[in-house]
Amino acid sequence: MALKVPKFSLLSLIYVLVYYPNFVALSQEPLEDILQRGYISQWLICGPFNTDMPEGIKNAVKNGQPPLGKRDYWENYGGITQILPQANVEHKIDNKNYNWYPISGNSHLIDLSQSTQNFDECIFFFASYFQAKEDKTLYINLQTPLGARVWLSKVKIIDTPQKFKIENAGIDKVLVRVRKGLNLVLLQIPFISLNSLSEITNVPQSEIQTKLWLEKEPGIGKTGFEFSFRILPTLQVGKIFYISVIQPTKIFTKTGIIPHQVFYLTLYNPYPENIYPVDISAYTIPEGNSILSKEISFLPKEEKILQVEVPLPSLPTTDNKKNIRFSISAPDEMGNTKSAEFTAEILTTQPEPTSKVFLITGIYGNYSNTKSYLERKKTSIEWCKNQIIYAQDNPNYGVDLSHSSVWLELLNYYPEFLVYLKNVVSKGRSSAQNGFGLVEDWFISPETMIRNIHWGTKLKQSILKDFQNIYQLWNCL
Repeated sequence: MALKVPKFSLLSLIYVLVYYPNFVALSQEPLEDILQRGYISQWLICGPFNTDMPEGIKNAVKNGQPPLGKRDYWENYGGITQILPQANVEHKIDNKNYNWYPISGNSHLIDLSQSTQNFDECIFFFASYFQAKEDKTLYINLQTPLGARVWLSKVKIIDTPQKFKIENAGIDKVLVRVRKGLNLVLLQIPFISLNSLSEITNVPQSEIQTKLWLEKEPGIGKTGFEFSFRILPTLQVGKIFYISVIQPTKIFTKTGIIPHQVFYLTLYNPYPENIYPVDISAYTIPEGNSILSKEISFLPKEEKILQVEVPLPSLPTTDNKKNIRFSISAPDEMGNTKSAEFTAEILTTQPEPTSKVFLITGIYGNYSNTKSYLERKKTSIEWCKNQIIYAQDNPNYGVDLSHSSVWLELLNYYPEFLVYLKNVVSKGRSSAQNGFGLVEDWFISPETMIRNIHWGTKLKQSILKDFQNIYQLWNCL
């Protein structure tokens, strides 16, 4: 059975040009520019709106219900499928005045946390127009905290599931077919604070991104008031859709030999069945060096992002353009193998230092075994005190605070040093280990090790506000 991709017509929006001659200049971009960068940069935003769920978004999610009800907030204006948002045009809803305000984004991630500091939960609407020179199939990847509704030129293409699970909600991927001309995309997104998320899931706020939403885009779950909207061009080979625009990253590998920069190739299976095998290869032009060769399989509705490592010149050069030739083979609906090739021109960058590396010298306290326990403890405390003072005064100096029993003993003797400890931690010059004490990993039970890490982690997070993760395993090398 052939895959049906929703299609949208210019006719549904054409009267905008007649009745609003200056309107199309606002929050509108050429589709080609959007696809080149992979995201929309010009949005109109309207909100915040109160939830239409009787007991609120938090309780709805807690009870396994979707965060959005069935209310059409724009029913007095013809409904959501009839509105044509304009900047700074006022609307009255629930006896409140609402305007659409233009905002600009410099990435696919939009964060509203600076504007929603006094809200525990709310709903926002987003709108954007784009001009397409021709009919085109697009791939949309929308990631939100709790899910969303999306309309493309009056047709709903994404909705929140009725059987709601917070662990996998908010990852929506869809193929759409847009027509030549003006198109309008509308988003309705519910948001919720990290405090409420933590209460619902019993996951600490600092671990929501890594434990609750590990499969989501980095940044989703940082504040609870953000979303990621990627929109990319697609081509098809067999039953697989692929994106011919290769996404650059700032990840570098093999820097000690020949530096390689990582680029991402995105592929998507929109079908409800497994697809296997899919063969992918890539080589540099004109060198002909192979940089990718894989046979992979796809689960139903699965997206795969392949890492392509592109070798860089050993010395910096002004010529940073490279051509990569890709070949993809996949079965079609009849089981026959179909193949496609394309060449991607990429712009490489040389790796630059983005962090500091601190050299740890000596041992804690620099004491000898001939000293008594109390002497060694006093020496360790003085060592810790001196290191913190030096890190406080020298921006290029860092110190490992060791496990909790060391810096807690320091605070026992010098309580006033808590201010200095928190200061050097907040500036990235220091961090404590995630253990309570120094233990011999070979001779303790797993439960003891877990308790040691748990106590140390909770202490450093609650007292020092240190959320980095560091643990020393002596016998693992």
